[in-house]
Amino acid sequence: MMVYYFNIFQKTSDKIGKAAQKAVADSLPVIKEAPDGLIVKISDAIRNLEDLASSNKFFENIVKDNKDFIKIDNNVYKYNDYFINIGKKFKLNTHAHRLEEIREYKLSSAPEIIAYSDLKNNMDCVLITRIKNSKTSVPVPYEEVQADVTLEAKNKFLQDFDKLARDNIAVDNMLNKRNWYVVPETGDIILSNWSDFSRFGDEVSKSIFKNKLRELCGLIY
Repeated sequence: MMVYYFNIFQKTSDKIGKAAQKAVADSLPVIKEAPDGLIVKISDAIRNLEDLASSNKFFENIVKDNKDFIKIDNNVYKYNDYFINIGKKFKLNTHAHRLEEIREYKLSSAPEIIAYSDLKNNMDCVLITRIKNSKTSVPVPYEEVQADVTLEAKNKFLQDFDKLARDNIAVDNMLNKRNWYVVPETGDIILSNWSDFSRFGDEVSKSIFKNKLRELCGLIY
């Protein structure tokens, strides 16, 4: 059974320290961007939800009233190219803040964070993200479709690595192909787990990481 359309939260860690995480948390508004009317209403409403059970009831009522709003897994809903995940703070919090940290890089491999809110019980939360051009499908595991993944898509994925590496950011989960998914409409590779960040110490470590990534992409023979 998939979680959050593609198992994004297998584990969390904070390699940049608690102080850095708190600084990001303090700067993260509840609503970042919500161009769709229904998503705007949902983004406002989630702040008043109590827990997982009440949240699921809230979203299941929307499912009944809107044919385009669907439940795709336990605690996971989809509306056009928006994905709504209800879960425990210890699982979703770090991922949400990492997505906020890398927002400025405009990476093709990262979902766009739309809204994040703790629920009233202070244990659960709701995260809304967007994967553009995924209105009619759900990302699929890379290994199931890798024969059809284009050179262009692989190079875009590597370019995302380069953007982050220029600021010495290493996303360790890039080296685990279980975290790679493909958006059917675009062919882009999406990384499902952004929780684990570390820092590159020198150019040699960057080069080693990139060569491993190129090998995983089948670009080193």
